[in-house]
Amino acid sequence: MLFDNILKIEKDIFKSNCVIHCHNNDCKYKNLIIGETEVDYDGIICQFLKKILQYTKKFDNDIFFDITIRGAGFLDDVLIDLIRVNNSSAQLPKELHKNFSSWVDPFAPNSFSLSIENSDYIESILKLMIKGSITIKNQLPQEVSHFPRIFIIDIIKLDNKNPEICDAVRWTYVDIPCGPNANVGNKLIKFLQNDPTQAEIKLQAIKEPIIAGIKDFLRKDTFSTVIYNFNDYEYFKNFENINKVLSKWCIFPRKPIKLNTEEYLSGTSSDVEYLKTFEYENNFSEILPVIESKRMEYEESVLKKINNSILYNIDDVKNKIEKVKEKVLINEKTIIKHEKINDLFQKQIEKIKNNCFISKEKNLKLNKDFENLKNEKYFISNDILDKEKKNKDLQSKIDKLNYLNYTLEKELQEKERSNVKVSLEVEKLFTIGYMSLKFLLFFILLIAFSFKIEASLYTASAAVGESFNFDFGKDLTSLRITRNGVEEILNVGKESTHSNVKLSNDGILTISPVTENDFADYVAINNKETKVDSEIITVAPPTLQLIKKE
Repeated sequence: MLFDNILKIEKDIFKSNCVIHCHNNDCKYKNLIIGETEVDYDGIICQFLKKILQYTKKFDNDIFFDITIRGAGFLDDVLIDLIRVNNSSAQLPKELHKNFSSWVDPFAPNSFSLSIENSDYIESILKLMIKGSITIKNQLPQEVSHFPRIFIIDIIKLDNKNPEICDAVRWTYVDIPCGPNANVGNKLIKFLQNDPTQAEIKLQAIKEPIIAGIKDFLRKDTFSTVIYNFNDYEYFKNFENINKVLSKWCIFPRKPIKLNTEEYLSGTSSDVEYLKTFEYENNFSEILPVIESKRMEYEESVLKKINNSILYNIDDVKNKIEKVKEKVLINEKTIIKHEKINDLFQKQIEKIKNNCFISKEKNLKLNKDFENLKNEKYFISNDILDKEKKNKDLQSKIDKLNYLNYTLEKELQEKERSNVKVSLEVEKLFTIGYMSLKFLLFFILLIAFSFKIEASLYTASAAVGESFNFDFGKDLTSLRITRNGVEEILNVGKESTHSNVKLSNDGILTISPVTENDFADYVAINNKETKVDSEIITVAPPTLQLIKKE
């Protein structure tokens, strides 16, 4: 959370800043910047360095960053480098008793700085600095064992597109213990409470290394962050007084630092050459710790333990090697088997390829056949369409003929009905005429016959005697004759099969005129399918009765 307040956005990395942490030894967050043991290396500095490396990866390849760090411990009048103090040689300078600015100010040349090429360097360098702090602390009396430490991180941005000038940023982290056994920190608190002038600051920077280390903060020309962590009310009250003083300050951050690229690179080269002389003469392995592994150990005891562990496990390693050899043999057999299988697969693949080629040829032929069938289908479809069209035309003609046939049938039926009616009328008229003519002839015969009978009767009366009585009505409707005469008359009547001529048991012959029903019956007998209208003109003679005389 605190680190996020210091770096609100990533671009704030390129704004120089001085972070000062004041605390007592019993404070919970005394290891905020960096701890006093190698286990507590992961403080704000460690997080800040990781953040820088993450951010610089986002730039193009034309931009290169040179990130360096150096650390020192402050006593009353001595500055001790936290890296070089680990070297036993006296030839390489470890302490500065004056001219403290030669350690604090230069970007390059500055042989106290260590380059951080990647994140693997962070842990090892910070642990080496903590180790230097422990070395210093072990050499000091108890009453001054808690001393301030400073860590300066320089970020140089080299741009190939602007090769003459490079940008420089400096971040300063200062850890200041206060309270018991922290004489240097307590003196600094009193100095700050007095709100020193610039002349006093310049004078004290020559005498005291801690003032030289934070002179940018005291000169009010850089962004600054002051952190208080105390669990003692008296010290907290002192820092309230400092806060009142600092709140009156007017900060004027200087412009971004611009360095001459050629001079900077020349300075770094001279630093390398300078350190190489000591490396070749004294074999200093700790001067330039190029550490690629994150957890590489620097202490000889750890290396010995590793060596002993390796010696102890030689037999185990040999056994493992033998097992590996066995596995290699097995793998070789597996490889041979695999090669055989592979050959078999290759043959099968070749066979499949041949089959595939044959299938392709068949497929081409089938495609041709398919195209031919499609063409045939097209022609057949067109033929079907033509026939359907013709069928539609024929069906239209058939429908017209059916309609004409239906019309003709209706007309024929009407004509047949009309013919039937005409035939009936003709039959009717023929029957009427025929019957009338027949009865008329019959009537004429009866009359003629009656005259014959009458003449015979008159002639026979003289010879035979009076056998019969003849009664002639005024209409000649009744006649008494002899039996022979009746039979003769009946024989005449038998020529007609009509039921209108009847002979009763009394010897009376009755001839009735033709009635309407008689005519209908006659027609029905002669033509059973003919229907006769009820209106029939009947022409009939009067009834003739021949009565037998007793």
